[in-house]
Amino acid sequence: MPRQTIPLTDSKIRALRGGNKPRSAFDGGGLYLLVNPKGSKWWRFKYRFGGKTKTLSFGTYPEIGLKEARERREQARKLLANGTDPSADRKEQKKALASSATTFAQVFEEWLDVQAANRSQRTIEKIRASMRIHALPSIGHLSIDKIDIDPILELLRAIEKKGALEMARRVRAWTSRVFRYAVITKKCKHDPAANLRGALRVPVVRHHAALPKSDLPAFLKALDNPLVRLAPLTRLALKLLVLTATRPGELRMAKWKEFDFDKGEWRIPASRMKMKQEHIVPLSSQALATVEQTKNFSGEADFLFPALGNPKRTLCENTLGNAAKALGFPVTAHGFRSTFSTYVNESERWSSDAIEAQLSHKPVDQVRGAYYRGDRRLSERRRMMQWWADELDRIRST
Repeated sequence: MPRQTIPLTDSKIRALRGGNKPRSAFDGGGLYLLVNPKGSKWWRFKYRFGGKTKTLSFGTYPEIGLKEARERREQARKLLANGTDPSADRKEQKKALASSATTFAQVFEEWLDVQAANRSQRTIEKIRASMRIHALPSIGHLSIDKIDIDPILELLRAIEKKGALEMARRVRAWTSRVFRYAVITKKCKHDPAANLRGALRVPVVRHHAALPKSDLPAFLKALDNPLVRLAPLTRLALKLLVLTATRPGELRMAKWKEFDFDKGEWRIPASRMKMKQEHIVPLSSQALATVEQTKNFSGEADFLFPALGNPKRTLCENTLGNAAKALGFPVTAHGFRSTFSTYVNESERWSSDAIEAQLSHKPVDQVRGAYYRGDRRLSERRRMMQWWADELDRIRST
């Protein structure tokens, strides 16, 4: 006798966590939740049609709640009862929508489908959620070829009044891209949002607090002082951050397999880089020694800096910044990159291209940017990073 499936509840769903591999939590009637290793949860409907087993996606949780997922399951089962394949029916609906896509909301969804080929699902959902909150209630129902500048400016001003200046800028940009797509697909003739580029208040750029050059000696001595209470792995992570000038997120997620001790290199995969390009970090002898020391504390974890008590997770996002504050210096973890840039540029020993490459900044020049590689100026960068480490030792001893 087959085992009876116990239906899901919201509390059960919220308690589900990712594991080493995808796993399924069944609700019954073919509906189940696929939980991926990173924790994302996708609704799936499993059924048979024409002698074949098929699967239909109902979206992600919590965007699609348990009640709505069950409603979609029942709709799909009714189609099956009438001899219709739910997957084929969905394709036909999309075709019908595309052929009659005249409202801004419809064209927005069509544009978003096109973007899904080059953007992560997480990014797509963020854009969709933001536009549903800020733009679609105002202009989503309007025919896209009838929308002029006034309703767009009105919705952007409403966002600005809430103090969300950066969100207003993003909504204008996304709206403009939808209109440009509509122009290309001959659904409208111009992009009214393009004329609003200079009409919005500019957000104040908050730079990451950097460590002044004058504070470097005191900071380095405090970092080495065993009387200042810091977790050993946190102290080593902060040292390596200063030695490599990498971004805090790149450092926290560092894995042992990324390090080549023979070559003295750390290769950060493109998936973790801001510019989506593999980045090679040349390691000074001091940086290599620091990495070696972490082996005494990271155990068998894949990460150099695993979270305390959970080797499958890394140090928290705020750990390094809080550690610097514990040492008595109000500097952000990201701010050490600014300190490195200022110090090395003022030394006038190294080319600006090598410094920018070390910071994994893409070249401003469009031609050079098109051929950007993580190994740009690598030979010079090896010498520069060893000089930087030696200079830190000299500063520490002053």
